[in-house]
Order: sequence, then C-alpha cells, then structure tokens
Amino acid sequence: MKRYFILICLAIVLVLGYINIDFIFKTANNIKNTACSQAEDIKYVIQYYEHGKRLKNLVTFDNNKVILAYVNNEPISLSDFNWVQNDPGQKHSTQRVFKCLADWKIQAAAARALNLYPDKIEILQCLENEKQYLMNNKYFKAALKGWGISFDEYVEITKGQMKDKLAIGKWQAHLYDNVIPKLPDDKSPSLDEAPAFFVEEAIKEYGGLDVRIIEAGEELGLKSEWVYQAYNDEKTDI
Repeated sequence: MKRYFILICLAIVLVLGYINIDFIFKTANNIKNTACSQAEDIKYVIQYYEHGKRLKNLVTFDNNKVILAYVNNEPISLSDFNWVQNDPGQKHSTQRVFKCLADWKIQAAAARALNLYPDKIEILQCLENEKQYLMNNKYFKAALKGWGISFDEYVEITKGQMKDKLAIGKWQAHLYDNVIPKLPDDKSPSLDEAPAFFVEEAIKEYGGLDVRIIEAGEELGLKSEWVYQAYNDEKTDI
C-alpha cells in the first residue's frame, strides 16, 4: 500500500513538473514575441520620424508657392513633387513622380469641370475625420515630430493635396455610378485597368490634355511628353 502511495506521488510530481515546464516555455515564448513586436514597432516609429525630418525642408509653405507645371490648368507645386518622391522607404524617379502627379491633376480637373470639386463643408468634415484618425496614429505623430510642425501646420501645408484627393474620389465615384454600369461587359475596366481608365475618361471630360512645364519644372528636368506619350496624346490647345 505504501509502495502504491509513493508511485502515485511520483506520478503527480512528474505531471506537475511537466505542466510547470510547459508554462515556463510558453511564458518565455510570449515574452520573446512581445519583445520582437515592440522592437519592430520602435523601428517603424524611428523610420517615420526620419521621414518627417526628410520632409522638413522639402514640403513647406514656401515650396507650395513654387509651381513646376500645370496639367489641364491644375498646378503642380514643388511641395507636391517632393511629397510623392519621398514616400517612406522608397525613392521614385522624376518621370514616375511627374506622371503620378499628372494623373491626379487630370482627374481633379475633370472633377472641377463637373462641379464635383469639394466645397468648404466637405473640406472641414474631411479635416475633422483626418484629425481624429491621425492624432491617434503614433507613426504619424512621429513623422510630425521629425518634421517639426504642428497638426494645424500640416493641414495648411497639405490642404491642396487633400482637396485633390477628395475631388478624385468624387470623380471616380461618378464613373462607378454613371459611366461604368452603362459599358458592355468587355469594355468594363478590371481592377488593374481602372487607374488608366479613370485618367482617360477625365481627359475626355475635360476636353483634351494640356501639360505646361514652368521654368522651375524645366530646371527639375520635367518633360511634358512623359504624360502625352502615356496616353498617346498630342498637345492640344484648350
């Protein structure tokens, strides 16, 4: 009887020991995973802080006034160019940046032609929504700190870009609601085809494509043919 009792006690000790070791291993793994996650998080915070430092002398009130080009009468500023060229973690070529900005301005011009450009109420609502979201984002706050500006200054510097984004969103919604449903299935753009479709339809809505490079843009090496060739278009007088 005594022997059975000893064996039972040993079995209990082994089970408890196994449970304890398993708990220790799991705890250690959790600590390791948490530490790795925190290290990764800190890395991203630092990256966005450094990104803000890069923008400090690139996206500014003064550079907002330096116009590089007009695309369908919509201005592209030096701040616009620097903003796109300095995406976090990547550097785009001059040609790619200008083509991207031209696509935005072509769509903004079409929105303006259809009276879809955002009014003051829409802009204020967007600002409020953006503030609520961004001021709870630690990466954005790290970028602002590196940039050395307040949220209100950020809004003033980037207000033109925000207006364009709202206008482009309304233009694309117009196409989805009023144009694409009327197209034959074989003409309806796929997700991959949609970006070019949005721009091509905007050119039609505006009545053509006009790209004018200003002196500051010429000094930067911008070329109007980068945009014309992308849409197989020749310069038209509008």
